[in-house]
Amino acid sequence: MQSITHIDYREVAKAMETVNKTASPFVTHLTHLTRLMFAMMFFGAVTFSQVNMAAADDNGPAVASSPLPETPSESVVESPDSAPASTSTADATTTDGASYDADAAALANEMRHLQQRISELESKSKTDSEQIEELSSRLDQQELSTIQNATDAQMDLNVYGFMDVQFSKLFIKEGTFYKGYLPDSSTFTLGHWNLFVKKSLTEHFSMLGEVRFLFQPLGEESDWVGFERAEFSRFDTRATDVVNNHFFNWGGISIQRAYVDYALSDLFGVRVGYFLTPFGIWNEEHASTVILFAHRPFLSTSGNLPEAQLGLYLFGKVFASDRVAFHYGCTVSNGRGPTSEVYDLDENKALGLTLKAIYEGAVSFNAGTYLYMGDYTDTVRSMTLPQIGFIETATVAYAEKAMSVHLKLEWKGLLLQGEYVRRLIEYQNGLRESADHGRGILFTPDHVRNGSYELLAYTLPFDRVTLTPYVLHEYKDMPSWVEYWAGHSYGVGINWTTNPFVVLKVEGLLNDHRKESGVNSDFKMFITQLAVSY
Repeated sequence: MQSITHIDYREVAKAMETVNKTASPFVTHLTHLTRLMFAMMFFGAVTFSQVNMAAADDNGPAVASSPLPETPSESVVESPDSAPASTSTADATTTDGASYDADAAALANEMRHLQQRISELESKSKTDSEQIEELSSRLDQQELSTIQNATDAQMDLNVYGFMDVQFSKLFIKEGTFYKGYLPDSSTFTLGHWNLFVKKSLTEHFSMLGEVRFLFQPLGEESDWVGFERAEFSRFDTRATDVVNNHFFNWGGISIQRAYVDYALSDLFGVRVGYFLTPFGIWNEEHASTVILFAHRPFLSTSGNLPEAQLGLYLFGKVFASDRVAFHYGCTVSNGRGPTSEVYDLDENKALGLTLKAIYEGAVSFNAGTYLYMGDYTDTVRSMTLPQIGFIETATVAYAEKAMSVHLKLEWKGLLLQGEYVRRLIEYQNGLRESADHGRGILFTPDHVRNGSYELLAYTLPFDRVTLTPYVLHEYKDMPSWVEYWAGHSYGVGINWTTNPFVVLKVEGLLNDHRKESGVNSDFKMFITQLAVSY
């Protein structure tokens, strides 16, 4: 009889341990366990076949173990001589059968263990798969978030601006002051081409820059040197292009503003850089498509307040209700001077305070004031000998105080808008500006300057186009020694807006200046302007 083949279960345990250590993916677990199951089944089948074959050779245990009962004839035909052999064979068969049953029971236990292990591995694989899926989803979300943030950051860079082109004609009478001083030929003019760059840097930080492109200083004329010996010279910007050797006129760039904002909340923010002085309406809303009238008001060109300042601006607003907000601000800057946009020539910083109330409702209004106090200083430097050194000496110095108030009222298409600025200048002794106006050398006295304008407009209730006619009055008052600059201006015009980006303006002006000291400076002006924003 052939010997029964036994399975070394220690080897199986080692294999299982190896599987447990190395099987992290589910496919690996299932593959190894399946192979092991088939191997065990194969060895069990071989063992069972060998036992049956051995029993068949000895005519004993195979019959006894058969499910069919023994036949009497088979037990009767056996001879007495063969009885001992039959007993021995039966004992061996019984022993081998017991061994087989033990092996089968062990194999069954091992199979149950394997099934349990498979279930555990399936559960673990499911958990791992869920974790992998979760991590993959989080990674996808992070990638999408990164892409979205990069896209938002790129899209958040805003570039926009405005431009206006105008056609104008001055009508100046012969024998008046402005005849020959101002060009009275009809002319086309590129008034503004302003470019804005705005960027949100973080949740609280942002920046804004605005520049104006000009053809100046092309055509700029020098001031006269007294009435009796007036001489004019015109600035020429013609240059040669080194690339293609042709002539062109180079222009300039005027930095309107460039600053960084830190806005902690609506209540408080900080602006650092070159910012527009927060006074009035026109100075802060100076885009051609926003301002109704076509020309720049004398209020801003007179210099009663600086258009922009270099320094620090603290600002914020408080909401009294859903419709009412109070804005406040405090400015600290270099003040005014010949180099104030670059560096300060004295230690005296200019201070300013602004307060504004805004109401949004059926009747909307914007009212506020700005107070300014600063010093103007101009200096020269000279070398000292024999010990080489430099001395800086002030040539002009004065203190100035200025105040502005403004009001903007809107109701059912009706607009009432006005601004007023008053400036007081007090010179230091011995540091007054000199002035020559044909009457010898004079020194500028302490004085007060005033300027104002009032605008009344009404937007007609049309659907497809927006027509806004308006009337305008300006007042300007300069020092008494140049009274011919003081006077009134009256204007009438209309705005035609086809869409928010294109505005056509037509305006007529009459300048009625004082006729003192024998100077007549009246003139009329016609302006047509096309303004666009982009």
